[in-house]
Amino acid sequence: MFPKVTSLKFSGTPFYPAVDALYSHIAQQYAHQLQYLDSSHPISSERKFEMLKHASINGIGVSNYKVPQMSAECLEKLSLYNVPSDFSWNSFEGSEFSNLYELCVYYTAASNGNQRIPARRLLFPKLKVLDVDGISNEYPVFHQAVFPEEISRLFISGFGDMYRSIRDIKLPRAKKLGISTSLDHDDTSQTVSYMNQIAKNAARAETVYFRVYNNVPVAAGDVTCTAITVLYLKTQISIETMLSLIGTLHNLVDLELGRLIGGDSTVQYVDLPESDEQLLEPFNSKLKCLALKVEDQPEASSNIVDVVIFILLKLPMLRELMCEQLAKAFLNKLELYVEAYPKLQTIAYGISQDAIDNNE
Repeated sequence: MFPKVTSLKFSGTPFYPAVDALYSHIAQQYAHQLQYLDSSHPISSERKFEMLKHASINGIGVSNYKVPQMSAECLEKLSLYNVPSDFSWNSFEGSEFSNLYELCVYYTAASNGNQRIPARRLLFPKLKVLDVDGISNEYPVFHQAVFPEEISRLFISGFGDMYRSIRDIKLPRAKKLGISTSLDHDDTSQTVSYMNQIAKNAARAETVYFRVYNNVPVAAGDVTCTAITVLYLKTQISIETMLSLIGTLHNLVDLELGRLIGGDSTVQYVDLPESDEQLLEPFNSKLKCLALKVEDQPEASSNIVDVVIFILLKLPMLRELMCEQLAKAFLNKLELYVEAYPKLQTIAYGISQDAIDNNE
């Protein structure tokens, strides 16, 4: 045993009993002096970690697993992974985490078999950063905890059932707010609506991140919170929806669309100016960064190129442009309007081999 060791980090693939037991044994030897513990494995210990300031522990959802005893007052940063919804906070001595400034809780749908007991009221008076994520339908920490009225960062990721359960809870105001959802799940038609409600309740945030991934449906008019500044949609988005987003979200600074497709033919045909001397009336938009990836639709690619060029000509404040899967014709047309982008500093192109072959 090394007398000056105050930090331990255990990495590797968790849930190998022999490895978990080895790491737990090592951690126990330093329990009385350890200040930093970062483990990708569940740590079991009969000894209390009295000096622990930073703790990161995985595998909490393992059946009958109990988190080692720690002092709530001593902790400054706490990350818990694979947390079951019936997780008990009884391993933490005291209910007031008086020095904790960062809390990350990542829930799992699994249960570790704990008997449901009355929830403890948890106090986090100095909290600055709160990240809550997972695949559970409920995030009990929001119902158990008392947070400061204002924190620096609040990031939430979950599904419709979870967002429905917290939409009416008074969450702390945050300078940076992040809300996201992913996967195809029950009640997806309501998920984005619930996310909007939460974002609107945090209208004072300086930066609002709004992310939707995979098969969660998003149509024109679904994303309505004008406080959103960063929007990532990695789900199928039509041209109509793109126009609606840019036209209504006036505080949007960064927009990324991962699966842009064609839509109603009435907006697929636009008249482009013959040169960059004929400028179009700009959108009421603060958009500075735009990233587009067009889904492979050979029959609509030409029309999508024209519509995208049309939209770009109405965004003179643009500084960064990233394009993937747009036909080679897009590059040629874009160069016709060089003077229309006085602030453009970065352009990133990504073209598949199929796109090149189809346009040669």
